[in-house]
Amino acid sequence: MGWSAVLTGRVKDPIVGRDVLIGMTCGFWVVALSRALDAIHPSAGATPDQYGLEPLLGCAQPWALTVGAVPHSVRDSLLFLFLAFLAARGAAQCLAGLRRIHF
Repeated sequence: MGWSAVLTGRVKDPIVGRDVLIGMTCGFWVVALSRALDAIHPSAGATPDQYGLEPLLGCAQPWALTVGAVPHSVRDSLLFLFLAFLAARGAAQCLAGLRRIHF
């Protein structure tokens, strides 16, 4: 719902803001819980994670990582849609084959 509002140019729509806030909140909690679990119960024999301070240096590096992830995101999305198309087509052909069989 939020993406359709963005694609139609309604960027300031409250639905878009709600979806962005929910996504940011979920992302924050996933990272926070992951790091808390790593601190509480580190893996046996593993070295502790060294979290860098690069995010404190400014917006350049996070922006570069985000822009660099776009081609991979597009590729992965297209691959997923292609596989979903193949699965739907295969299911349709399977159902069509079952219709030809008369019991």
